Amino acid sequence: MTWWVAATFMQITLSATALEPSGKWAIDFASPGCVATRPFNNGQAQLSVATPPLEHKLVISANVASPVKLPRGTTLALVIGPGGRRFEGKAIDFNSPIAKSPEFGLYIDRDEIAQQAIADISFEHGKERLAAFKTGAWNALLKSMAECSQDFIVSYGIDPEREHQVETPAVPKLVDKLLLDSRISYDAISQRAQSKMGLRVLIGTTGHIEQCTPVTSSGSRTIDERACKLLVEQGRYIPAKDRSNTAIVSEQLIFNRWLPAVDR
Repeated sequence: MTWWVAATFMQITLSATALEPSGKWAIDFASPGCVATRPFNNGQAQLSVATPPLEHKLVISANVASPVKLPRGTTLALVIGPGGRRFEGKAIDFNSPIAKSPEFGLYIDRDEIAQQAIADISFEHGKERLAAFKTGAWNALLKSMAECSQDFIVSYGIDPEREHQVETPAVPKLVDKLLLDSRISYDAISQRAQSKMGLRVLIGTTGHIEQCTPVTSSGSRTIDERACKLLVEQGRYIPAKDRSNTAIVSEQLIFNRWLPAVDR
């Protein structure tokens, strides 16, 4: 699945004390990422966990207001307590369907997190703790998110047998900019199409897109068909791999958003 990334800086708060939750986890079952959110520190901070369909990943992100800024791509570590297991990666910040305001976070392997005994988590940069949260156990949360993700995949026509064979999901090489920088984006805005569009694509063993089907219409059949035609002609992926590291046919979901037209 493709998540559109925007913004150049992210805001984080320097906090040595783990924040206490001020509410329960809430899962958005209508969201493509089955996003779970939980407020902390009387609503002054929020922790989000998303499971992008077909990626075998979790996106764990924090929303905490602060004047401190770091460039996107800064190396961050997610530390899982009480054992102190560290997961390092490049920080991401996004303006996407799962983010109501700028956030920062990391992509983490879903299976690795599921094996951890979690009581708290913290984000660290070098030797500095940037933000910490007393989350409690994640077992029930991850189970509910996995069920939500499976239901979502089936509802969009993904073949569960084909998906089960995928060990390493397909990675987009030339997909993101096609829809954003093409005439399609301009037409969608000028024609006042819906602000989002969802497409299901079938990716061959060479990485070419062999089929494209709209699953969430932009509101314009012409725009939907033109977007699919463009992806089949020019879209490219690194193909998915099975457990023997052999390229296999797979499916992906692409969700695109546009800013609505504004009268002046």
